Amino acid sequence: MDVVIGGKYGLSSKDFIPADVVSVYDNLVKEKPMDHFMTSITDDVTFRSLPRKDLLTLVPEGTV
Repeated sequence: MDVVIGGKYGLSSKDFIPADVVSVYDNLVKEKPMDHFMTSITDDVTFRSLPRKDLLTLVPEGTV
């Protein structure tokens, strides 16, 4: 069965960071993934935000 899941990102000029990508993939592997989700913000009106786990950095330590 094919499923189409969609969401919004970068609302209110918030950055879409690697931790948001992880939250999208975590949502997709659920038995019933949330559709019409939002990332990068905490939506306290519709409660459709995906939670960020830990901040994920792709820059090696010591990089200047």
